[in-house]
Amino acid sequence: MPATARRFGVSDAFDPRQNIFGGVRYLRALLDMFDGDTVLAAAAYNAGENAVRRYRGVPPYAETRAYVRKVHALLGSSGAAAPETASRRPAVTTAADAGAERTGARARKPRTLYRWVDADGTPHLADTPPAGRSDYVTIRSTD
Repeated sequence: MPATARRFGVSDAFDPRQNIFGGVRYLRALLDMFDGDTVLAAAAYNAGENAVRRYRGVPPYAETRAYVRKVHALLGSSGAAAPETASRRPAVTTAADAGAERTGARARKPRTLYRWVDADGTPHLADTPPAGRSDYVTIRSTD
């Protein structure tokens, strides 16, 4: 969306570098906004953060629910039931709360993720390394 692109420093959405870095900044902001809840962050990325706030969880849009399920399948998470729960409350409910997080009122915790591709070619990204495998990549993020 043009306004979101501008908000995250993207002046040319067709420039791959700007698009990727702007999208990553937006995803980071959504994860911070929803206290690391990947279900709510994915829903907000697809439907908009205000829709997630308005419905106090994943909006009842078929496209958004399908998107959240797909993202969680790619993450290797078991969040199948979570996207269907529209009563999940977002952690941030006011602009003031969001502003406090953006200004660093809460310290960000480092996070380690593990990425690998299974025998079927399906990519996985999870908080724990794959059991019995050594061909994974460790990713450490602090923002």
